[in-house]
Amino acid sequence: MSVIHARASALWTLAPFFQTGLDCPSIVGHPGKVRGAVARAQIRSFLIARERLGRAVLVVALAEIALWCQAVMILQLPHAADVSDYRAYDVAARIGLQQGWSHIYDTALQLRVLHAYWPGASHLDYISLPINAWLVAPLTMLPPHTAFAVFAAIAWAALLFASQLASPPDRWFRVVFALLALGSLSGAATVVFGQVSGLVMLSVIASWRLLDADHEWWAGVALAAITLKPQLALLVPIALVLAGRWRAVAAFAATCGVLAAVAVVAVGLPGLGQLLRLDASYTHDPSTQVWSLSTLIGGGPAIGFALQAMVAVIALVPAWRARNRPIGMALAAAVGGSLLSSVYLHGMDLAVYLFPIWVAAQQPWVLLRVVSGILWLSLDFDVTRPRVTALVAAALLAAYFLSPMRLGSQRTNPDVGPPI
Repeated sequence: MSVIHARASALWTLAPFFQTGLDCPSIVGHPGKVRGAVARAQIRSFLIARERLGRAVLVVALAEIALWCQAVMILQLPHAADVSDYRAYDVAARIGLQQGWSHIYDTALQLRVLHAYWPGASHLDYISLPINAWLVAPLTMLPPHTAFAVFAAIAWAALLFASQLASPPDRWFRVVFALLALGSLSGAATVVFGQVSGLVMLSVIASWRLLDADHEWWAGVALAAITLKPQLALLVPIALVLAGRWRAVAAFAATCGVLAAVAVVAVGLPGLGQLLRLDASYTHDPSTQVWSLSTLIGGGPAIGFALQAMVAVIALVPAWRARNRPIGMALAAAVGGSLLSSVYLHGMDLAVYLFPIWVAAQQPWVLLRVVSGILWLSLDFDVTRPRVTALVAAALLAAYFLSPMRLGSQRTNPDVGPPI
């Protein structure tokens, strides 16, 4: 597997140069100085052939990794239900439907229902907002393991659909983006563990595309789905404020307000108080903080808070530049900053880094694309080498900060090779 990763790393890094003679003038000299139509035609044929070869080799390498990741995922799925986080959503939904939604944060009741429907489980708290339980409530009509299989299929489809929604119409981008999604172990883990991370990422990407299409109200409504796991995209609504997308902000606030009101009525203030106490008990879990930049650098709570604030400011600068401009890079930077500053993440949550990677792959700055490729490769080592992922993610965020705000959603000219 290390050979495959090394090959893909080299190809991804060199991919920006498999385009035109403008990127690699040293190989063919100076085409503008060549006299004669025949010489120019030969040069053009050489560049087109090299571009096609580079693309083909890159696709083959990415396909190898994608096949390996999907094979690992498929082999794990038959046993995944009994270790998945989906069980917590399922238990909360069953309690809400059978005992009343005000009891979904009763840990003693959670344990009894968990043992009734998932006998192999020892302990698993439901600490998400009520919307997660509402999402899976229709699946409780099915046997637990069948319900997990359906949810896993939804999570897989969301990941793949997100890749296509983030892609420009060019078929080359669509293939590469799909392979990047399918070749991510973090993405496969969202399916195996029944996580909602892919749905959160899809929500942000849908909002981005709706904003690009001037449907700001619907963009705000779509973005409200980040409440499934808000820490993964916490800076995105603030980015919309700084970018001056007021209708989207209003729609987002209104939708979240409706969800909050329904939650208060359904769960009640005592139930929400139980949720806050449960969340507080998980705040200092070291296993959920290893991908945070503040944890990587260390130095105590004060320095950690200062680093989180610095990351947030850097991540939001592109949003300020995005006023009256395409907003793709601003949202990607906000997502990257949200993940990098969060102190409650699991390895499968890092699949959301695919969104900043996809956006960076469409930009004209070669360094931005190279760093995004390195970050994608690091996601396969996020469990064993979390510091590598955090450092590369910080580098990508810095590149977004330094990159000129030229492009939020590129539409590729079919006559020109895409910049990947």
